[in-house]
Amino acid sequence: MAGGSVVFYAGHPLKDHLGNVVGTLCLFDGESRELDDEERADLADLAAWAEHELVSSSEMGQARQVQSALFPTTPVDRDGWLVDGFCLPALAVGGDCFDYGVGGGVLHIGVGDVMGKGTSAALLGAGARAAVRATHQAVVAGADLGVVTTQVARSLLPDLEGAGAFLTLFQAAVDLDDGYTRWIDAGAGLAAVVRAGGGHEVLAGEDRPFGVLPDDHWSEHTTSLEPGDRLVVVSDGILDVLDDPLDPWPELELAVRRSTRPAELLEEVRGMTARRAPLDDVTVLAVYRCAS
Repeated sequence: MAGGSVVFYAGHPLKDHLGNVVGTLCLFDGESRELDDEERADLADLAAWAEHELVSSSEMGQARQVQSALFPTTPVDRDGWLVDGFCLPALAVGGDCFDYGVGGGVLHIGVGDVMGKGTSAALLGAGARAAVRATHQAVVAGADLGVVTTQVARSLLPDLEGAGAFLTLFQAAVDLDDGYTRWIDAGAGLAAVVRAGGGHEVLAGEDRPFGVLPDDHWSEHTTSLEPGDRLVVVSDGILDVLDDPLDPWPELELAVRRSTRPAELLEEVRGMTARRAPLDDVTVLAVYRCAS
């Protein structure tokens, strides 16, 4: 530009989804010029594209806030039990979901993972979380987890079939008095109890994910969490940040043993994702029974 001066300027307003002007796409030059009709149309097209990107980015940011608000935000610290978790979407929103709550002295937890990521997976994940949460009262009252899970799967089947997707799910009910634990594994295979006395027990069943076969059923299994034991459930996105994704539990067990509280484990996993960016959503839910 001659002498650093703007001689020519052309602009097109950019609006948000409510019609408010939030910016301008502009052209400027240090020499005098005029735009013909075709160039004006090109400027309008570029502005429309930029406006679309601005609106989409704003909407995705709002969607992320809404999805985050659906997850538990307050850790459990009750009678020698500590529970916490998080979900880190690979994109603005993701298909992972998790939940936990206590009722009648029973802790009910769940971690789900919808095939894929992004908006469509997030919508299905939100529906799955709502369906599992709706069973909370029945689960803490002692209903068979296999029966409850089969009912949830039946309710979600039309949505999953319509989207051509499937959902893996792990859920458990833990008696906070004695540690007796009932659990189901619908194709997840990524839950384990790290034993206070050494080693770990992987909680993986043979049942399929939701949405694979319409007549599938799911079965309840049992274990026990003794004082000092720690139950950890993760989604498969964590495999992207581990040294050996084919055998994740030795590395995860060490991380669990280094952490005195679930919050410390979650912070360590955050560090893993910062060092090695995952390609999929990463969800971690941890249940620690304090040593007596």
